[in-house]
Amino acid sequence: MNNDPYGDLLKKYPQTNHNGSASSGVSFDRPNNEDVAPRSYRQTNGAAPRTTARTSAAGNAANGTAARTAARPQNAARTNPAGVSAQDMEALRKRKAQARKKKKRAMRRKSHLQSLLLVTLVLAFVFVASYMLKIPIMGCVNDLLAIDRDSNEIRVVVQDGMHVDDVIDLLAEKDLIYSADFCKLAAKLLDYSEEDVYLEGTYQLSPDMGLEGMLKEIMASGLKQNTVTLTFPEGYTVDQIVAKLSENDVASATALYQVINGPEIRSKYEFLQTIIDSDDRYNVLEGYLYPDTYEFYIGEEPDSVIEKFLNNFQRRWTSEYDEFATEQGMTTDEIITLASILEKEAFDAQQMPLISSILYNRVRSSSFPFINCDSTKNYVEAFRQNVPTEEQFQHLAAEYDTYEKTGLPVGAICNPGADAIKAALHPDATEFYYFLHDSDGKIYVARTQEEHEANQYYLGE
Repeated sequence: MNNDPYGDLLKKYPQTNHNGSASSGVSFDRPNNEDVAPRSYRQTNGAAPRTTARTSAAGNAANGTAARTAARPQNAARTNPAGVSAQDMEALRKRKAQARKKKKRAMRRKSHLQSLLLVTLVLAFVFVASYMLKIPIMGCVNDLLAIDRDSNEIRVVVQDGMHVDDVIDLLAEKDLIYSADFCKLAAKLLDYSEEDVYLEGTYQLSPDMGLEGMLKEIMASGLKQNTVTLTFPEGYTVDQIVAKLSENDVASATALYQVINGPEIRSKYEFLQTIIDSDDRYNVLEGYLYPDTYEFYIGEEPDSVIEKFLNNFQRRWTSEYDEFATEQGMTTDEIITLASILEKEAFDAQQMPLISSILYNRVRSSSFPFINCDSTKNYVEAFRQNVPTEEQFQHLAAEYDTYEKTGLPVGAICNPGADAIKAALHPDATEFYYFLHDSDGKIYVARTQEEHEANQYYLGE
């Protein structure tokens, strides 16, 4: 088949040069303006000139076309090849138009075949995977294609360092997908890698997005909510921490207290298993919300907020700390309780090991049933207004006030820092049983009641 649309016409109508000799190339006769009107005005039957339409259509033509147009004299007419009839030119245009249509149809057929192949592969994968994992087929299809899924948005908190399997487990936990196992297989087929980065943050996702839509949302858009950075100093109580979080719109106080005093979060951490008598405590997690600087999301889930404190504590409390606590004959909870008293009683970190020694001496001596620390009495007075009944208050006061309760209080009275915890684990070796401070924070210690009274007299107490 001859692919040259001009071949037959050129054979039928040989071309001539201006001097009348035959030519094998294509030449266009350009008559003088006096003999033939420009093409744009050689219209019949009163038809409108074509110049305006052609100029508009070619307004954005390539530079080469513009160059050829500029090279032609302004009034020069472009005629058909010599001797070619209007019927043959029309036939040529039709053949070219048919060729273009044929090419477009072929491209459409190819695209349809590719789409059909992709759908076939996806469906085959769904059937095989659902059979292997014994999962209902429609549940799998919905996870990928989000057919008949609702559009209700669910808040999802992605933590730093999560990979694709972690994110999929999180989506399943929030009921955004039906089968985590199936979606993990699908993610591998869709070429998601364990090296993919998922942006830490809080996202609003809905089931109708489908698995791939949700993964792309987390990977690409980074719809991270506004954050706030807050610092909690050593010695802050749970009440102070909750107030600061609530004031900065991190989470509501009610929701935070529910997490702090609920049993669910304690089951996640080994170091919290030594907490006993939780019903006798004012705030169960007092002592474990590690003082530090944290970044929170506005409107963050309350359990996520508290877990940040506990995760920090878990990183700081090493296996060596467990060994040191055992050497002292203390549990983790007892060490933290003692450290919280040191945090409140000591003027600075240098005094903490000394005061730790004095408290150990009193706790271990049968001659001193009470450690008599003012800080525990102050703690009781601080929460009085938050306890609903006088009966409940009296019960809690008896558990914390070391002027009434023998030994250590039932739990911590604040959240101690690293220096206080280390001092509770490593007390000085002394024979002192008493201490007091002057107005400048200087400490005075004594072995006996008489020495202690002498120090009081000296300071005018």
